[in-house]
Amino acid sequence: MISARVSKALFKSFQDLATQHGQTVSAELGRAVQSWVKRHESPRLHNSRLAHTISVLADGIERLTGHSWMDHSPTRQIVRAYVERLVADVLSPLAKPVTIPAEVKEEAEPLLAVLIHATGSRRLAGTVIVDDPELAILAHDLALRWGTEPNVETRPALVARRKKQREKK
Repeated sequence: MISARVSKALFKSFQDLATQHGQTVSAELGRAVQSWVKRHESPRLHNSRLAHTISVLADGIERLTGHSWMDHSPTRQIVRAYVERLVADVLSPLAKPVTIPAEVKEEAEPLLAVLIHATGSRRLAGTVIVDDPELAILAHDLALRWGTEPNVETRPALVARRKKQREKK
């Protein structure tokens, strides 16, 4: 149990999130703390650093152009080009080619599709149903941040099936 003082505005934000996710405020606070801890765990810091570096690059380019990449084509083009260069350099090719396991590709492809869907840049038709409740919540939150319809859901039967499949491995 954690006791904390939060502003009325922050508490209201948690109430709104709890309503959106169909949870109690306590459950939403627990999810937020868990997400924060996961984000700052040392094994995952490299992902936060990569995202932050991309953000710094995009912010810098927007300052140079005086425009947001969201609504200014030349700024969008240069941000895209420089982010591609940055990622290509940070994730430079390995010395030897590696084989990516089929099951990783099978899991990564729909993950990418759901994230792209949540950003609104390429929408999938209808309600997107996934078998991972955490991904559904993250995609929902991401869609809200991008101002798109948060129509990613999960079903208990799918979650149970996924859990059984993982236990077999």
